[in-house]
Amino acid sequence: MAGFLASLCRAAGASALVAVFAVPAPSAAAAAAAPARTGKGVLAKPKQKGTAAFKVRSTSAARPKSWAAKDCAWRDSDVNTSRMADLMKAKGFSAPDGFAAFVAVIELKSNTKDAPIARMVTYDWQGTSDRVSGWNPASTVKIFSAVSAIELMRRQGFPKGADVVVTTSAGERSYPFTKLLSESLWASDNLAHDRLTLLAGFDDLHDSRGTLARAGLQHSAVMRAYQGKDWEAQGFDRSFRDSPALTLRTRQRTVVVPARQGGAKVDCGGAACTSLQELSKFMCVTMLHEHLPAARQLPIATKQDGYLLNVLREALRRKRDHKRDQVWEALAAAFPARSLGGYPLYKKGGFSEDWVSDSYFIVGRGSKRYLLSLAGHGGWNALDGAGRILAGLLKSGAFDPKPQAKPPKPQAKPIAKPVAKPTPKAAASPAPKRGTVR
Repeated sequence: MAGFLASLCRAAGASALVAVFAVPAPSAAAAAAAPARTGKGVLAKPKQKGTAAFKVRSTSAARPKSWAAKDCAWRDSDVNTSRMADLMKAKGFSAPDGFAAFVAVIELKSNTKDAPIARMVTYDWQGTSDRVSGWNPASTVKIFSAVSAIELMRRQGFPKGADVVVTTSAGERSYPFTKLLSESLWASDNLAHDRLTLLAGFDDLHDSRGTLARAGLQHSAVMRAYQGKDWEAQGFDRSFRDSPALTLRTRQRTVVVPARQGGAKVDCGGAACTSLQELSKFMCVTMLHEHLPAARQLPIATKQDGYLLNVLREALRRKRDHKRDQVWEALAAAFPARSLGGYPLYKKGGFSEDWVSDSYFIVGRGSKRYLLSLAGHGGWNALDGAGRILAGLLKSGAFDPKPQAKPPKPQAKPIAKPVAKPTPKAAASPAPKRGTVR
């Protein structure tokens, strides 16, 4: 990992960025105003074995007319809620407590780096993929803050690597921005995630023009620090609503970003809220950025410069060291490594309070791509059986859309041949009289 981070820092070169936080003392009023762990988004365990304590919450908000379902903008009504269960039960699958799953199969028009999406089909486990409360998404939501922080960097004119110098109650500490991305997404470090969320800003992440809304998410949020006690010990408030003033600095110029106070209305009572569908939707717009129409792209890369997006993808593409991950291993066996290097798998996982969850993007054969998100309660291994079965079903093409029947070619009407009119017969000459010479 150290070598990887060092290479990223060398690649950033002279354009390295410094972000300096001015940290106010924790506010008692702000702490009192922090959302309580009640209401929608509350993290609850299943009431009994085999029964998910999910609370159904509709995510059928209208999408802009310019967004097609195939361009990472499907609705609940687009999701087949029965086929996955039928296929998995036929393989002998018994769902763990709180099990939920979502699959999308994507076909590009061609196997090129910027080919548009031709079509997409979506499935879930018995209507569970749009449920927001009653489970713990844990670290899966860290991708939200990472992408929003990249947007801020690019918006301020700093598209390359960065050093982030944080002034805490214990003094200054410095972190390369690319290291924060890697530690938050790959190592799943909570403090790295908290710093990225503070950098992104609450409203820039959550309001009607924020990162989540522009990605098509309606019920996702990142509300409070994941490493709460350590975060407070450094002089920050657990709530992410307020970001202190910060300075962005390179050798060439300095940009001061004033303190920001979050005012976005967010319906989330936990530290974070989301659904499997929204996790997959965000993974979709991040991993298929080049394949989407301009109106669906987040401003995280251009054709000329996608450095930070590539850093983010690299952090998602590696399995964590010293962690046995049977879902990853089953998918890696189903979709083996290519000559380009590494498994064509990208993942953000999470684990908390015995809830385990994964959100995958899979590069399939040819022009096929897959999204897979799943969650369950019961410890680290709760999803192992589901992962093995789903990997086999994806490999076999069980979820692939049926080939589109080509419309029959219109048959040309036969050209009627002109009917020849009968030639009138010549009148017969009268028989010559006997003895007449002709």
